[in-house]
Amino acid sequence: MNDLKVDQILDQVYELTQQMLAAANDEKWVDVAQFEAQRQQLLMESLANADVDKSKVGEKIRQILEIDREMQAKVIKARNTIRDELIDLNKGKDSIKAYQSK
Repeated sequence: MNDLKVDQILDQVYELTQQMLAAANDEKWVDVAQFEAQRQQLLMESLANADVDKSKVGEKIRQILEIDREMQAKVIKARNTIRDELIDLNKGKDSIKAYQSK
């Protein structure tokens, strides 16, 4: 695989990563998972055995990883929010049960 092809693939991976972040910003978690699956498949099928100059692709990979870190922070925040909401919901259910048993 030549360097031009690798650059094109990395550009596609970068675009998918940006789409993942946009979906995470909109809290569209199913879309995030779909983009991640597409990205992983593209990487595995295209670059797994590629013979490339790794120094040329390093900057694009760093950009992708930077977006990934930002997106992971959003996912963790959303997960924690949902966890807290479930805890509050369960507390409410327990309160209702206690009130009804009196």
